[in-house]
Amino acid sequence: MKKLVKYSLPIAFLVLASVTQALPTHAEPKENTVYKTTYATTENIFLDTIHPELNKFVLNKYGSLVPWADSNIVEIKRLVSPTKFTYQVKIIFKVFGEGGKDWGIDQITLNYDSHYHNKELKDPSLKPEIELVEYQHVIPIPK
Repeated sequence: MKKLVKYSLPIAFLVLASVTQALPTHAEPKENTVYKTTYATTENIFLDTIHPELNKFVLNKYGSLVPWADSNIVEIKRLVSPTKFTYQVKIIFKVFGEGGKDWGIDQITLNYDSHYHNKELKDPSLKPEIELVEYQHVIPIPK
């Protein structure tokens, strides 16, 4: 009887632990809760800020908004003249066909005018001007 009492507490603990681990939990996440922190580059930040403009260029090229992802900056140049300060950016990204199975690679070249460097600081509502220079299909989506 003494042995039964001696081993019953650890066995009860193991049974209780296994039952609670098997039960699903349905906790509601708190708003603005950070679950994971990952490293972000300046490239990630820049691409996030111009994402709406990239959507417009893709929409104009295909006639509808095709899914695209995995954008990367290939090249950045600074074009400096006496009156303007512009960044020329080449971006490459994957575009997807119908159903998301087929994909291709597109490259876009943009001019990004910086109002800050163009001495237009008096109007705080000014946003950078983004101009499409070239749009090309590096690897077209298979038909």
